[in-house]
Amino acid sequence: MVRFFGKEGAHVSIEELLDWVRAHPLRDGRIIPVLLWGGAGIGKTSQVKAYCAERDLEIITYHPSHDQDGGAIVGQPVVDENGQTTYALPDWLPKDEDSRGVLFIDELNRANPDVLAGLMEVLGEGTISQSGWKLPEGWQIVCAANPREAGYHVNELDEAMVNRMLHYAPGWDAPEWVEWAESSGVADEVVDFALRFRDQKSRGGRPVVDVGEEQLPKEMLEKMRCTPRTLEYLAAVFEPGMEEGMLRVISEGLLGRDSAQAFRESLQSALRPLRAEEIFQVPEEDEYGRYLYAYDHTLAQWQGNLTGQEYQKLVAASIDRAIAYLRGRQPKQNRKTGQVDVKANLPAQLFGRFLAMLQPGSRDSALMAVERSAPKWHPLVQEAYQIWTRKFAQQGALMGSQQPAAPVYGGPQAPMQVPGPAQQYPGAPAQQIPTVPPHSHQLPRGRGA
Repeated sequence: MVRFFGKEGAHVSIEELLDWVRAHPLRDGRIIPVLLWGGAGIGKTSQVKAYCAERDLEIITYHPSHDQDGGAIVGQPVVDENGQTTYALPDWLPKDEDSRGVLFIDELNRANPDVLAGLMEVLGEGTISQSGWKLPEGWQIVCAANPREAGYHVNELDEAMVNRMLHYAPGWDAPEWVEWAESSGVADEVVDFALRFRDQKSRGGRPVVDVGEEQLPKEMLEKMRCTPRTLEYLAAVFEPGMEEGMLRVISEGLLGRDSAQAFRESLQSALRPLRAEEIFQVPEEDEYGRYLYAYDHTLAQWQGNLTGQEYQKLVAASIDRAIAYLRGRQPKQNRKTGQVDVKANLPAQLFGRFLAMLQPGSRDSALMAVERSAPKWHPLVQEAYQIWTRKFAQQGALMGSQQPAAPVYGGPQAPMQVPGPAQQYPGAPAQQIPTVPPHSHQLPRGRGA
């Protein structure tokens, strides 16, 4: 099989990319559509056909440029005896739920705007609601397109369509092509010509030998966005510790170059937001009667070692996780009074304590986020936060005004070995360290959690 490799892929072939995407479907079973970019004649179509033959997959090819009104895929309107308009499902669309294959949409951006509009649902949902059709789970959509900037007369794809697919520019790997050419009996003179003139431009500026694009078109890079949809796609195909080349292909093909680079950099960082279970974990009591919270060490490190912007990003992400935890739960009533109050809701007490440990600006924005996204919890969290703030102020340990010195960053999972009050935060006077028990109203452990 001829294998094409792009600079973005770092030797990831089309077959490897399609295999990876097929092996990582979305939660509803759909396989993320892939759009292959490159000039005409570089072998995108033949490569997809060869891939299907090797994998024993069916292949159905649709040419949207031949479909003037979209009827060939969306279906033709039919008026029934009651005067209702329905759409006849085209016979060629895959329907067998037990089958496996590729629906290949060739020259996607040569379709007219009306046909492209009809393909939005097909690419985004794998369905055609007008006719009730749904792409079988064993089927994958693969598209091919020519870049406008290379001089092709093609139509523009809008952002909504762009962000429904994983984009890849396979390019050309010369040694692999030579191996195929020699095994296929291609004349040496033809091979020599291709290798000698592959980088040469003609007088008109076009390549003498067009070996395809090795980078995604600029028009795509300008439209690709890191959105909830593309993040859902990324979550499906991402694996911790995956090979770097594949990671680069899928991240840049879904998020765009800048967002993909930021994502890969985040994977290399030791910093990460707190998880909800760390914020809502019931603290342990040490031999001195002090309650140790899972996040205290991490917050001290952030406040002591990070810039304001870095600190705010980590805190905001941690707060979002905590609010998501609250959204999945309902506040409880106090068994004695029958009222929903702080005493009966340990999560509000724990989150209020966490907010009181933050710098002032972060507290205000966190309370507004709770009010917006978890309004039932807002009055409880706000009351708990105020109680903790008063307790900390009384002890002279309000973190916003007196920040204890922090140890060198050791990661969120660093154990909290605290032999004495003044050693929890090295260099801090003992009276600065919070020693308030976790339940502001002396609730039994675990009640209301």
